[in-house]
Amino acid sequence: MGEGAVMGLVGGPLLALASFLIPFLTRSAVEGGLGPNAVAGIRLPSTMASERAWVAGHRAALGPSRVTGRIGLACAVLLTASGFLPQGDEPHWASIVLFALGYGVVLGGAVWCAVVASRAARAAEVSAPDPPGRG
Repeated sequence: MGEGAVMGLVGGPLLALASFLIPFLTRSAVEGGLGPNAVAGIRLPSTMASERAWVAGHRAALGPSRVTGRIGLACAVLLTASGFLPQGDEPHWASIVLFALGYGVVLGGAVWCAVVASRAARAAEVSAPDPPGRG
């Protein structure tokens, strides 16, 4: 199996998994199934500041995460299909382009989600009333 086939047949399904996980975890955090933790979600100082910041940040990142997931999944399907193209000594140009594009979308989308979530989490903390007993 050549490099292009591996790029498509291994890289495609892994890209699909990443494209699925980004919106799934974001939605889970909004719906309460994924609270602040040390492993998954948008884990920034701003989103980890409180439960309110966690939910507000993830709620704001829902749209970007869905866009990222859909585009990433489309690239994943095409990348997987490119693994079946005739491959020479070098990977097919389509495999290279789709690999770079797909993983670029997922990485760029993750940064986009983090920026949006951080802004929303900071805004939620600013607008939050002081807890009882403080003041």
